[in-house]
Amino acid sequence: MKDLKEALSSGRKPDITHARTPLLVYVARGCEYGDSTQGGKYIRANYLRPTEDLKADFLRYRAYLRAVVSHASQILDSLELHQAMDPDLTDVEGMKVAAYAKDVDAAPGCTVGASRLPHACGLAASINMVITQAVNAGLIPADPGQPWRKVEAKKEPELTEYERSILGFLVDREYTPYNRIRSQFKGIYYKVFDNVLLDLWAKELVNRSYSDDSDSVIFSPTQKALDLGL
Repeated sequence: MKDLKEALSSGRKPDITHARTPLLVYVARGCEYGDSTQGGKYIRANYLRPTEDLKADFLRYRAYLRAVVSHASQILDSLELHQAMDPDLTDVEGMKVAAYAKDVDAAPGCTVGASRLPHACGLAASINMVITQAVNAGLIPADPGQPWRKVEAKKEPELTEYERSILGFLVDREYTPYNRIRSQFKGIYYKVFDNVLLDLWAKELVNRSYSDDSDSVIFSPTQKALDLGL
């Protein structure tokens, strides 16, 4: 039961072991190349520097996303070009070269030229900047939790006019059997109790008649309510 509650809790810590070594390596290599710009715009941790306002954070978030899209597009272009020449995809070495998608563009201010890394490195490093910067700016939550596990609250059923009239009658008359059974459900909101019990009760009162001092008037519906786990 404890494990189930933790699984359903939005406060449960994420299992960061889902992030595998290849991802960390590609992020690191992309960042290492960026740091070689020696004062350029990709120098280490520059994306952690605060901006003047949220508008600037918003625009920087979009700029980093453009870098993600650009690197991904370069990889897709490489794959598409290879398949144009090898439609049946039988050239094993050619597919590996295409998937590598060498980055031949030198970063601004970089003294070592193009990285010649796979575009996937720039993609991974850009995603790292996108998420970290946006979280620090408060644009997105630090941990989005597990929203797919959240259970929507059940909508309480509406009382019918007939059931409301019964409830009003019992409350006004301080009906002893009703109040005694109702008091057994202190841990439940009365409205929920009333909806379930009165729905069952009203159906019985249609066909049966009881005196005000009869305990049997609520025995059957109350038992049904208990069977429902209330």
